[in-house]
Amino acid sequence: SLLDRKTVILNLEYVPNETRRFVDFLSGVAYALNGQVKKIAVHTFLIIPGGLDVSGDIFDDIESELNF
Repeated sequence: SLLDRKTVILNLEYVPNETRRFVDFLSGVAYALNGQVKKIAVHTFLIIPGGLDVSGDIFDDIESELNF
């Protein structure tokens, strides 16, 4: 989906032991695609491919609360 320039929401709530590995891998994928990863909840991430921009007050609020 990321290669097709689609934004992906990844919920890792039920795999807390492997969360860091998933995030590290997908951060590398996003980086290779000039994209970004945003934490939107405790175990939920938004992976945005390059060329797309997602913004809004909710991201600022979440990032300040989670200190990601």
